[in-house]
Amino acid sequence: MSRFYFSFFIVNLVVFIALFIYGEFQLLLNVEVAAVGSIITTLGSFHGYKKMVKNKAKDYEVIDDEDEDRDLNNLEDPYGLYDDDEIKNDENLDIKKVVKEERAKLKTNWGEVFSTFKANISFFRLAGYVTIIFAFFTLLEKDLLHPIGFILGLSLVPITVLIQSKKML
Repeated sequence: MSRFYFSFFIVNLVVFIALFIYGEFQLLLNVEVAAVGSIITTLGSFHGYKKMVKNKAKDYEVIDDEDEDRDLNNLEDPYGLYDDDEIKNDENLDIKKVVKEERAKLKTNWGEVFSTFKANISFFRLAGYVTIIFAFFTLLEKDLLHPIGFILGLSLVPITVLIQSKKML
């Protein structure tokens, strides 16, 4: 994560220097204000997901190799199509029972939904969104809004991630 911060700082510094040299101060203001909101939102997302992973890791229990092999086999062949066992006789299957079992598998696990919901609605992430919205309307009200600069500021985080994924910095 510290590599991300360093990369973000470098990308932001390059944009800052370029806009400062060209004297585009209104554009510079929009870029920096949007970048602050964008980085707060990113940090909030990271913090929320980090908390969620830590909470799930507490519930994790170590399993035996045999259990792990069985679980992997279930993932690779959930319907037992490649088992060496006898072929099951389909004449005795009750269609209604099979449909109920399949529907039960498809039902939404609300516990999982709420656990990811907590990560998505963290305080820091909401603070980032509020910062972006407040900054946008403040700049608009003061007649300082430069839409291209604001979008550029919001896109600094994705640009940093792209550069980092290509290992350019």
